[in-house]
Amino acid sequence: MPTPFPATPGPRLTRRAALGAVVGGGLVACTPPRRGLERRERRPEPVEPEVDPDVAVATEALAAQTAIIELVRATQERHGSLRRALTPVLAAHEAHAALLSDAVPAEATASASASPSASGSPSPSAPAGRRAAVPKDRTRALKQVVAAEQELTTTTKRHAFKAQSGSFARVLGSMAAAAAQNAVVLASPTGGPA
Repeated sequence: MPTPFPATPGPRLTRRAALGAVVGGGLVACTPPRRGLERRERRPEPVEPEVDPDVAVATEALAAQTAIIELVRATQERHGSLRRALTPVLAAHEAHAALLSDAVPAEATASASASPSASGSPSPSAPAGRRAAVPKDRTRALKQVVAAEQELTTTTKRHAFKAQSGSFARVLGSMAAAAAQNAVVLASPTGGPA
């Protein structure tokens, strides 16, 4: 009986080709499906809100200002004769702290006032809840404030270098200049207390 379709001449299937097809098909069958992996890779990861780098810098700068404010107030309380010389210094730092607190979220402001950063606080400042240690000797107390102003100058310059915003860096630079001026005036024979 004739075949319904005539055989078309073509390449013959060899044993080697058939074995390769079976082995290749077996490997494909044993490979785990990629769909599950693709699904896992496509899942969105939780996104944490990014903190503006300048907010972090402002928080550190605020902590440094808060620390020196506490030191100056404690020095004024302990040595009434230094009150007049330190009043403009205190007013400048309070103005700087008010300006910085506008740039810092409320939760960061609370932590800045509670625990000044190690890199941003003048060393004579006290831990949270305790007053700054002020020497009994008036001259030593004034020298302590001068040293804290010098340290604040350096710290605030570092903050200015870290700032991303040019205008914020300039503000921090002017704060560093004010601290440097405070140190010079308080250390000078005519600038300190009479």
